[in-house]
Amino acid sequence: GAIITSLFNELKESGIVIIYRDINPTPENTRLAEKAGADIIVATGFDEGGTLPGTALGTFSIVPLIADSVKSVPVMAAGGITDSRTARAAHALGAEGVFAGSVFIGTEESRVPQSVKDKIINANGLDLLLFRTLPDYYRSLPGKLADKLVSMDKAGASNEALAQTMGGLRGLRIGMLEGNTDEGYIALGTGIGNIRSIKSVAEVVNELAIC
Repeated sequence: GAIITSLFNELKESGIVIIYRDINPTPENTRLAEKAGADIIVATGFDEGGTLPGTALGTFSIVPLIADSVKSVPVMAAGGITDSRTARAAHALGAEGVFAGSVFIGTEESRVPQSVKDKIINANGLDLLLFRTLPDYYRSLPGKLADKLVSMDKAGASNEALAQTMGGLRGLRIGMLEGNTDEGYIALGTGIGNIRSIKSVAEVVNELAIC
């Protein structure tokens, strides 16, 4: 999310496309990123999985706000986009593309174990747990560790204590790549209710590119 003009210039000179994604998108940092030379802006809503924005604006609210803030740079929508319906909605809100994550975790090519894929296609957004951590919030499927984090949050634990208990990338690896939700967590967005079968990456891309 850092906007460093000198770095942007160096990347541009090397022919690299800059996709700017701030975890807390605002019209102000969007305009700064566009001025610095970003080629694409990602508008991330609170519907996303994993580390969440500190401001609880959903995808339907943040995408038009960011799309209306740029002059000529295309905007990609992120958060809860998992099928052709949500992709069309993102397009209607002003996005020219989508930035998707959760829907690819349950694909045939994904490295996550079958147990995690089964959890994805049998869950919906109401099953997900939300708790505080660093920098702000996190979302995960239920499990021993995730349940503990929610309990700690309700008991008033600090964000630092919650982040330490999560175990950082180790907790993510154990949960996502090993399917162990006793010691790890499975980060997903609220749009998982639209994922009802395991598809190939090509099928998912073709569906999201419907617009």
